[in-house]
Amino acid sequence: MKISEKLFCVVLCLIFLFACSHINWLNTTEVSLEWDAVTTYGDGSIFEYSNEVKYLVYIGNSNTHEGELLEKYVNGVWIDAKTPIAETSCKIRIKDKGNFLVGVQSVFFVDEKIIERNSIISWSDSKIATQNNPFGVRVKK
Repeated sequence: MKISEKLFCVVLCLIFLFACSHINWLNTTEVSLEWDAVTTYGDGSIFEYSNEVKYLVYIGNSNTHEGELLEKYVNGVWIDAKTPIAETSCKIRIKDKGNFLVGVQSVFFVDEKIIERNSIISWSDSKIATQNNPFGVRVKK
């Protein structure tokens, strides 16, 4: 293979890698989030009562996905970071400077007690979790 062909292949690979890992960075401190309700277990069986599922919202370092729970704004009220919410939308506010990802995790309840965190955290850089529209939040101060 000629050097020009090799160079073309390398450039093509780099363009492909960039396109595959592209994240839409939002330059803001507040983001409104929405997600689909979880209605089934991991094996596909349906929950008997949909109000048994609540959600935790995380913010994570964009490089490591090490997440911490985040305060949420729902129905006009700021809710403690450790309190799961039943709603499938909220607003978050990021106070620190940096590049962040947002994650949502479903939590299964019985009699108002957490039974298990029955899902992995779905991060905002996932094309599957974001319906092919991955995003991050960039805060500049």
